[in-house]
Amino acid sequence: METDIDYRKRAEQRVRDENMALREEIDRTSMYQEIVGSSTALRAVISQISKVAPTDSTVMIFGETQERTARRS
Repeated sequence: METDIDYRKRAEQRVRDENMALREEIDRTSMYQEIVGSSTALRAVISQISKVAPTDSTVMIFGETQERTARRS
């Protein structure tokens, strides 16, 4: 039988999990707001950033967009 304490702990964990998921969704949707343009090259860069951003990898960024790209990622 589940106690009130167990129920509350599970409910709190669900709220924490949902909070984390919502924060991640906000981060994903607002990640590129400052980037202006829609060229094929820029879309390719954004695609690569999207693949690497959630990882803990070290990346080398070079080219004209490096400063703005590095700050957002």
